[in-house]
Amino acid sequence: MDFDLMLDSTGSGSLHLYIGTAVTSSMEPSVLEAPGELGRYDNLNLIRVMEVFGPQMADQEKLFRSILDTSSDVVIGDLSYMTGNVTGVFALSLEISFSFNDSVSSMEYRYLNFLRSIPLPHAQEGDRYAEMWRDREIERMRRCVVSIQFDLDSRLSLDLQNEGSDHHRNPSGESLDRSIDLYELITNGNAFTVSDLKIFSPFWVFVITVVVTVGGYVGLGIIWWRNRFRKLGLILPISTLIVSLLPMVIYLNPQLNGYSFMDIFLLISFVFYIGLVVTCNFVNPRGKVRSSTYEEEKKPGLEMPKVVYREKNVYIKQTGNEGIDPYDVLGVTRSMSMDDITARYKREILKFHPDKFEGTSDRIKELSARETERLNQAYEMISRSRSG
Repeated sequence: MDFDLMLDSTGSGSLHLYIGTAVTSSMEPSVLEAPGELGRYDNLNLIRVMEVFGPQMADQEKLFRSILDTSSDVVIGDLSYMTGNVTGVFALSLEISFSFNDSVSSMEYRYLNFLRSIPLPHAQEGDRYAEMWRDREIERMRRCVVSIQFDLDSRLSLDLQNEGSDHHRNPSGESLDRSIDLYELITNGNAFTVSDLKIFSPFWVFVITVVVTVGGYVGLGIIWWRNRFRKLGLILPISTLIVSLLPMVIYLNPQLNGYSFMDIFLLISFVFYIGLVVTCNFVNPRGKVRSSTYEEEKKPGLEMPKVVYREKNVYIKQTGNEGIDPYDVLGVTRSMSMDDITARYKREILKFHPDKFEGTSDRIKELSARETERLNQAYEMISRSRSG
């Protein structure tokens, strides 16, 4: 059995149904009014199908709704039959064009409803022979293969009750190409929803997905440049890069969405991804940070003493037990003459001359200026105390 559906809008299109024991080219146009006109056949699955399909032929609308049904009023256009029953091969083919009077932006359909009227074999629990018969009948039903194809206009989105990997989506449109056995078709959902809302069309959903993904990359790149992630701090941004693939995976696999929720899971993946990008801006574990030294950040070739960076102000007092001894600052002793102290001061102060720090960071320039001030204060205090 083959069922092909072409939709031009949410409420108009055409369908083709083929029922047969084999593919045959010897088919002729027919006008059918009753199932008896189809002739005799001994295929068990064909008998099952025609017992429920045949009675629908007496009324065109009833026939159409047994194949494709919705709650709206239908206008049936052209309907044509073709039959073939030669050399043991049975074939029935019909094509119908249709439209609905109250076509809206979203419509729910049910396809091949007549098949769901086929009684399923069942057996009483514990009756071994009845269970064997039931399993044999189910196995026979599984030999009847139903091919289902949906071809939608590029503006339409498709949402299936019974999703699968045979539901395809790309920027040019959505389609369904499914091969399923009769038993599985009867026991699973047969509803689907078609929508022409622009925001849910395959092309615009693709555009939104790309914009969100690329925008997240740009934002993460800026945050990475500002925060300089290292060690443990790399875990979150790398996880975010992995999660960035999720929206496109869900877009290309629409079966991951739940029925009647449209692209809700795609939207959730957007929120989750953007949330991780924003979190990266505020969470950046660095571990224990130790103090840096002049020596570690100095420009190559400069000789600088290993003075640990201190955020507190350096102060010197001439008397009392608090503060820093100016003689220790200059690295001299109290027994040295003033001339020797002056020579030592000049030698030390040259090490922090501004010309030596051209091209270095503002931090080093600031610290060199602070050390120069510290040396000047120490020398001034010693000079004042010696002259007094």
